[in-house]
Amino acid sequence: MQGGPQAPLQNSDPVIFSYNQKGFGYLPAVVAENPNYKGIVGEFIYEYVEKLVGDQRAPKITGMLIDLPIDEIKSYLYDFSQLYKKIGDAVNLLTQLSAQTPQ
Repeated sequence: MQGGPQAPLQNSDPVIFSYNQKGFGYLPAVVAENPNYKGIVGEFIYEYVEKLVGDQRAPKITGMLIDLPIDEIKSYLYDFSQLYKKIGDAVNLLTQLSAQTPQ
């Protein structure tokens, strides 16, 4: 992420704006030197993931998202649209994998 974000992204939806603001505040903690950053990020995004995919898939998808490279984590922390996209990518991947698995 070149230069990094300068400020939380504005959005007219109060939930999304709040997410962008709060997520922006977590960015300094998301560094390789912080062994706890995945837990911090996971706790923050879990409720949003759960609302979008339900309580059955939320733990797995949250785990997938916190295992992404740090630059990708930072991009979805301050931009809800990026989180939404990453959740969609994870759902698609799980759907593809379950279709390939013999029943």
